[in-house]
Formats: sequence, C-alpha cells, structure tokens
Amino acid sequence: MKNKIHQSNNLLIDRIENRAIDKYWKSLRFSMIVLIILGLIKFFIGYPIKLTGIGWWIDTLLLVISPIIYFSKFQKLLINRSNQFIDWSIDTITYKLKNDNSQYIIQREEIKEILIHLNRIEVTDDKNQMKILDISDFLDYETRIKIKSNFEIEKDNLLKQIATMV
Repeated sequence: MKNKIHQSNNLLIDRIENRAIDKYWKSLRFSMIVLIILGLIKFFIGYPIKLTGIGWWIDTLLLVISPIIYFSKFQKLLINRSNQFIDWSIDTITYKLKNDNSQYIIQREEIKEILIHLNRIEVTDDKNQMKILDISDFLDYETRIKIKSNFEIEKDNLLKQIATMV
C-alpha cells in the first residue's frame, strides 16, 4: 500500500495503491518456473533408464505441463487485478480496481451523491450514472479506513457545495 496525502482549499489530493495481488502474481510465476525445472530435471535424470515406462512419461509430462496450464488460467485474472489504485487529484478521482484493466475518471464537479458501504463506494454523477468502486481487494484495515475517510471528505465537500448554492 502506498499512500500520499495533501489537503488544501478543502480539496483532497491523495493516492492509495494496492499491490497485494502483485505478490500473488510473483509467487505464481516462481512456482511455475520451479515446477517446470523439476520436471525437466526428472526428464533428463530418468531419460535413459525409464524410456519405455508409460507411467513415467505421463508423470513427467504432467509435471511440466500442469504449471503452464495453471499459469495461463490465472494469468488474466491476476493481471486484471494488479496495480489497483484510487487517485484523488484537483479536478478528478481516477481509479483502477479489480476485474478490470481500464482506468476510470470521475470529474469532481459532476458528483451528485456518494454512498459508502462495507466493500464498495457508489458515486452517482449529474447524469445519474452510478460508478461502483469495489474496494474488497484492499485488505489492510487502515487502507480501507483511509479510502472511506477520503470519500467522507468528498461527501462533506459536496454537501457544503450544495449548501452554498441554496
């Protein structure tokens, strides 16, 4: 988790990042490489001796091929969930959260309503389009409190803005 904050003129400027999934990604790659190396070592050590045994061939091929299959299966999932962040800048809130590889931008002046839930933040804009920020991958308690606190500040600024308009 990386966290920077600066607050001036009632505008919150902050960035919160989640790198927990990156650790899983690195361990998956490491495991795959180790299993392939073990399979190749088994192949080269036992090759002259077990050339005719079908069970040995199946076992060796499974040891080499199974990590490649698992790696390809989880690669897309982990890549989409890596490098998650929420960035509060002067005019916008930019975020990239789980299960999506795209960055999204919310213009601060277009925010109409903010609802804060346990695992998600709902932001509604002037066009009644709801953006749902799923923060369930932010596992650290302090990080979640910080995210919710930042959106509470945004909500308070929004209410003050509405009060001055009336």
